[in-house]
Amino acid sequence: MTQVQLQATLDNPDMKKKLRVDRVRKMMMGQQTAPMQSNDNKQPEWKKYKTLQEIDMIRQTKKDMIIGQVMGNYLDKSKQVTVVPGEISFETLTVSNETAERCVYEVSVEDEDRNLFGIEEVTLVYIPNEIEQWVKKGKVKKPSSYDLITDTNTVCLPPGESVQLLFKFQTFRDVSHSTQVPASDNIIKQRSVRLVVSRNRQVVRQLECNVMPMFSPVDHVFRYFEPEQSYFKVRIPPFLQLTEEIHTKVSRQNA
Repeated sequence: MTQVQLQATLDNPDMKKKLRVDRVRKMMMGQQTAPMQSNDNKQPEWKKYKTLQEIDMIRQTKKDMIIGQVMGNYLDKSKQVTVVPGEISFETLTVSNETAERCVYEVSVEDEDRNLFGIEEVTLVYIPNEIEQWVKKGKVKKPSSYDLITDTNTVCLPPGESVQLLFKFQTFRDVSHSTQVPASDNIIKQRSVRLVVSRNRQVVRQLECNVMPMFSPVDHVFRYFEPEQSYFKVRIPPFLQLTEEIHTKVSRQNA
């Protein structure tokens, strides 16, 4: 490395900052004889350059470990939820009362689509009969009492008690993965939804959900061939055997 290149490296603000951080770190470890800053004229150029190389080597060595720790911490607090129009997806969040008194927790759902379009696609299951139904289907653990959750999105837990909250994700909007089509009251796009549990306005648990919409699968196809401009009637065969009334919902009634 030439003198000009070395001087340019030493004058780099990032390198100077690294040297200062390295010096403070070594001083805190009791190494008062640590190398001086790169702009100290008493230090030879080769020693300054050697210090820069050591810092860069340490940074490269620790990079993978730091990235792994950051991603690991994020993944512990984030989950991906696949949503298919017309179907229900679930996610759970456990709340524990580790105090010696009865506590009341507030549950909130931070959803940007609900704020923009008034669409409530993520809800907390609080009706006792519905909770019991999903418990039987293995979607959530059975609570000690089915009335721990109220319709005002609050949870009342006795001392030492815990409960697993069940959240439903359901949409009736059309799916579009095109970057040219924005989210609207008719189109659902990938977004982030945060489930928050707080007590006395202090967050005690939260979960970041990455909502990933998927297209509905085509499970039945019927083909009919008729002459052009002919009048005909089509009768769909009874491919569904229902014992009760069927409920339908159209995403876009004017389409």
